[in-house]
Parts: sequence; C-alpha cells; structure tokens
Amino acid sequence: MNNPNQELLETDVVSVFATLKNPFVPLTAAEIRTKLDEEYPQLEQCLDELVEKNVLSCKRIEDGPRVWLPTLSAGTSLSGTDKTDTQLSPPTFESNSLAGRIFDAAPISVMVVDDTGTIKFANDRAEKTLTLKRTEETAQPYLSPQVELYDEDGTPIADENHPVTRVLKTGEAHFGEEYWLKRHDGRERWVLCNAAPVFDTEGNVEYVVLGFEDTTAMKQREEKLTSDQWRVLELYSEELFEPFEQATDGSYQITIDEMTPCCDETTLQYITAANIPPKQLIDACRRCCPTQSVRLLSTEDNQCRIELKVTSSSIGQTFEDVGGTVRSLGKDDPTSVPTLLAELPGNIEPRTVLEQIREHYPDIELKAQELRYTPRLLYHAVEDTMTDRKLSILQTAYHAGYFETPRTSTGNELADQLNITRQTFNQHLRKAQQAVFEQLFEASGGDAR
Repeated sequence: MNNPNQELLETDVVSVFATLKNPFVPLTAAEIRTKLDEEYPQLEQCLDELVEKNVLSCKRIEDGPRVWLPTLSAGTSLSGTDKTDTQLSPPTFESNSLAGRIFDAAPISVMVVDDTGTIKFANDRAEKTLTLKRTEETAQPYLSPQVELYDEDGTPIADENHPVTRVLKTGEAHFGEEYWLKRHDGRERWVLCNAAPVFDTEGNVEYVVLGFEDTTAMKQREEKLTSDQWRVLELYSEELFEPFEQATDGSYQITIDEMTPCCDETTLQYITAANIPPKQLIDACRRCCPTQSVRLLSTEDNQCRIELKVTSSSIGQTFEDVGGTVRSLGKDDPTSVPTLLAELPGNIEPRTVLEQIREHYPDIELKAQELRYTPRLLYHAVEDTMTDRKLSILQTAYHAGYFETPRTSTGNELADQLNITRQTFNQHLRKAQQAVFEQLFEASGGDAR
C-alpha cells in the first residue's frame, strides 16, 4: 500500500518545478527544501525515488552537489497526473507538426541533425539549395557525398571541421561562417552558415540546428565590384550555329543588347541582327533556345531588332548567373568560322559556364580567351543602390525603345511583358531614374568636387 505522506511529498516536490518560470532549471536539494513549507528530512530519499520513477533526473555538476530536474519522458507531467494538456513529449519535426510548419515558413534554409548525424528535418529552402528529397532526408547523413563543402579559398572541408561535427563535439554554436558548396548536379553555391546546439535534460547535445542563406548573388556582386578585369571568351558550337548558318549564306552579326529577368523565371532578351531577314532570325532563335514569345521591334536597311522571352535555361542566362554576359555571335565573312563572343568577370573560370552549357550543346569549344580592363564604376554604383525590380524595369524600358522618339514600345506593352500593372511599371521606372540621377549628380558629382 502506498504511503500517503510519501505521495504528498512527491506531489509537493514536483509542484516546486511546476511553479518555476522555466521548469527545467536544475535545483539542489537545499534549494528545493527552501521552496517547501515543511522541513521534510526524507527529502533526498524522495528525490531518488522520483528519479527511479523517471519523473526527475539527477546529475552532479563537476565536484558540486547533486541537482534534480524534470525528465522529458512521454506520459510524465509536472502536475504528477496524466493530463495531456501539461504532458511533455520529445520534439517532432514532421512537416505537418508545428515545428515543421514554422521551419518551412522560415526565410532561410533550416536543417535539423540529431546526435547520430542523421538529418531529421530540412525545410523547403534547404531541400532546394542542397537538392535533398523529403522522402529520403530522415535516412540521409549530413556528411553526404551529394554535397561537397569548401572553404573560401577552395580547400575541401574535412569531416571533423564540418560545422555540424564541431557543434556535436564541443556543444558550442558557430555563427557567420561562409562556405561554397558543390552539389551532386555540379552546381556551385555560396552559403552563409550558422549552427547551434539543442541540449537534452542531461546537458548533452541532442540536436544541431543549421541555418544557412544562399549568398551566391551577393558574392557575385562583390566580385564584380572588386574585379578590375573581364575575361573575353570566343566559343564555337556547330549545333548552336546551325540554325543561323541556314538562315543566311553570307556574313552576319547578332548582338545581344540586354537580358532582363522577369518575375516568372523567364528572361527578356533584346537582339539586334545584321544581314539576317527578320523571319529567318526569329525561326533560328526559336530553334536554338526555348522561346515563349517573340516581338519584332524595328527594321531598318539590313538590320532588325527583336525581343525574345526565353526560359532561364538559355546560354545567355548561364552567363548571367555567374555575373557574365553574352555579347554577340556571327562571322565576318562567308568563309570564316562563326564565333560566340562572351564576357566573364576576370576571377570566374570558363569551366564554370562551359560545364553547364555542355548539358545542351555537348560540342561547345573554347577557341580563345583574353583578359581586358573594363571599369564600369557608375553602372555598379547604380546597381548597388537599386533593387533588382527597378533595375530590370529600367533596362527593359531602355532596350525596348521606350525612351526613343518615336517610342518602339509602349508602357502597356512592357508592363504586360513583365507581368505587372502599368501603374507599377511607371512608379518603379520613375524611382529607377531618380536613383541614376542621384548617383550622377549627387553621389558621383559630390565625390568629384
């Protein structure tokens, strides 16, 4: 038969923790005794029995006294009853749980790794950045061959220096560390990483929460601002040039005036072509890149200008993704070999883009390259103070002939192409113009005086 006094003492002891703001603060026997109304000489015996019942856990802090705190075992409540509203249970990271839904809504990539090194959860952003699959993530170790991690100077990160490994080993958080990672599909991304431990009731690391942001675009902008050289490439692909060779039997030149990303993951390309009739040019462009729409903007003598709306898998977009651009393609005389002329920041290796282009044009070749000094200080100053949306609208308006007299594109046409309202187009265009004037007449001019 149970001792009523013993049961009363157990209830009083558990209630001591329940009244704390943080019920998992460890307390010594002396601290518990001061919170009770009576002396209870058998207190430590009661505490040990609560440990045997898995209601409390006990540990010794270095050479100091023993301390007690509630366990996280399922079915145990601070009130000593089986009420489910106060029950403490281990955390869950299923996608339909509260923790899972919060992590999925997080504006950064989040991954949770347990103390065995197994990924227990990865939110949607983390899956896309690391190309994980939700159906496989619980069985996948974080030290996966699918993702290779490198230091800023290109040195591979050893397993023992991985941020998760270090947190599991030391129990210390690590913040603001930058790495570049190579995924199994060959794509490379820059990430800013934070890793922090989650401790169990015994003070051991139970989980590591890894938060990381894709900083590739920011890194590329920094590299463009600091790089004082551009790498000029001459490329050739028989498969790429075949449609254009069939469109004309003489020399021709196709210039890529501008590429502007749209919010629906497509890109507007503005092209000027010489010595190719508009119809043949449009047909050739449709054959060599996935095209959603084409608009003829103007024709004059042997030249024409067109607007293409293409998907992000085009060669031009591949260069844009690493801060480069495609300038032109064509040949100077009927007997010469056609060439695609492109530029990359001087610190970007050509292999970065060639590996991706070969997925669509396996025969692409690098015929020649050289480094040129090409400062674009005003452009970068404007770009750095303007949002991507405003810059895209300003570029689109300029290259589509919105500022020409007479206009070759109206505001309504450009708003439709960008999938925005005419009012939004006008507002962003005015703000973009203002940003240019501020850099020209205030920032740059002020610095010059």
